[in-house]
Amino acid sequence: MKIKITDVNVEWIAKGKSKYGKASVSYTYNGEPRTQNIMSFANPDVFKTVQEMVGKEVEVAITKNAQNYTEWSSITVDGGSSSPANNTAVPNRTVVNRDFETREERAARQVLIVKQSSLSAAIDTLKTDKVSPNPDDVLTLAQKYTDWVFDNGVDDGSSGTV
Repeated sequence: MKIKITDVNVEWIAKGKSKYGKASVSYTYNGEPRTQNIMSFANPDVFKTVQEMVGKEVEVAITKNAQNYTEWSSITVDGGSSSPANNTAVPNRTVVNRDFETREERAARQVLIVKQSSLSAAIDTLKTDKVSPNPDDVLTLAQKYTDWVFDNGVDDGSSGTV
């Protein structure tokens, strides 16, 4: 859909500890004035690009999201430069990725959690009222606990313990 953007009004909304932007875009389509809201979290690239397009004619791709709301999925400026909403690179723009853990980072974190828990369990097992546990004994027992967890609790009989 070819439109001319006449005004963009950005409002920042704080919700709890997070903050997001809402751009109210005024535009004309076939000479008829219209308005479209673009949310920063839904279409970050389009949200950023539309703010620079006041007074320009652009081609807008329109889609429906999962909640059946109309949203602009990309903006193509006359001359061919586009701004997709699917977090792909746009010329002269940096796409900011979210800081999600990778599968490997999650697995490494789980190993650390199990090791920490195994250390606590080993200390509790070896501690008595009169004697503090030897650090080498604690580490040995903690490793046995860790190995047991990562072997899915299957005892092949080689360790002699359950």
